[in-house]
Amino acid sequence: MSKTYRTETTVLANTKTVWDTISQELFVKNFLPEIKSPSSKVMPSYVIPGKLISWNSSHRLAMGLSRKDLNAHIDAIDITVKSIDNITLVTLEVSFNPELNKQYFLVHKAIRTLFDKKLAILKDDLEQAMSSESLEMVYV
Repeated sequence: MSKTYRTETTVLANTKTVWDTISQELFVKNFLPEIKSPSSKVMPSYVIPGKLISWNSSHRLAMGLSRKDLNAHIDAIDITVKSIDNITLVTLEVSFNPELNKQYFLVHKAIRTLFDKKLAILKDDLEQAMSSESLEMVYV
């Protein structure tokens, strides 16, 4: 049974800055260590330039939580950016496949908490970079 958790936030940064940040190769290594690849590069599965970047589990990408005891297999992670006036709406969507057992609610809570925190950190980093007019961030 597949579940999807979706969270979003507004960022006081232009869409180009947000897109340039999330489309960098180091962004995945630093921001999404849940995505693993047998090769040194973790390339997205699907991209609509300036709008959507998606990573899907496949033979070349494996995704999951670091707590292996939770048995949470992540099927996909999507980040969508959308310009609204002078702000950017950033949506993070995680599709996962938890086992139906006593840890089901713990898995859902772990996914929700982890990705809520990640989005809050991304928002803070992007807004700090915009306010200091420096685009050098942790991810790039």
